[in-house]
Amino acid sequence: MLLKSFLYKVLNKICSADVTRVLFLDRRTFKTPEVDKTVICRFASKSDLERLAVDRMFGIRADFVSDFDEFGFQAVIASISDQVVGITFFSSGAIPARHNSGGAVFNGIGVDTPAKCFYLFKVAVLEAYRGRRINASMITYMIDSHEKIGLDSIITTTDWTNTSFLKSAARMGFVYRGYASELVVKGFHWYQLPSAVSASSENAEPHINDKAPNRVYFRGE
Repeated sequence: MLLKSFLYKVLNKICSADVTRVLFLDRRTFKTPEVDKTVICRFASKSDLERLAVDRMFGIRADFVSDFDEFGFQAVIASISDQVVGITFFSSGAIPARHNSGGAVFNGIGVDTPAKCFYLFKVAVLEAYRGRRINASMITYMIDSHEKIGLDSIITTTDWTNTSFLKSAARMGFVYRGYASELVVKGFHWYQLPSAVSASSENAEPHINDKAPNRVYFRGE
């Protein structure tokens, strides 16, 4: 971890770099984690987002609230004692690159997923509640609601140095599928993107849906 962080700092002295690892999960091979029973999850409405956008605790912008309906995004909210402590967004279909960016200097990486494959993105947990597996609770709620939302699989990306999430995701059954990266040098944007990610990608573990794998495409913008 220390070596990765050091290398990342060195890289960011040369250019602006957003390097993420791509993870894939089939809901049928999901390993239910132990979660805090005091965490209550539910699907969020647009009005929920509007309220959360006002206090800015989760960094939800007004343009994102507008896109919530336009692009058919869905969201899960986690609460403890009626206090919202976490939120995560997911969607099937096209996710604009501007909602999958490592910061203002980056254009971001767009994602196109097939039906029943959802991209999990824009996760936020209040700092005081981190380390309590809030994100795992929200992912578990998504999986448990698979029939309601038509979910068969999940793909997500996370910073390649985010060891805690990578370990948590591996325990739940997520498997590594490659890198999605954006480098910015003097205003020029360069991408390293997997051309397609699927359940039967190279180096994939045995998968029960190999005859009809989901395929997910990444695009730099």
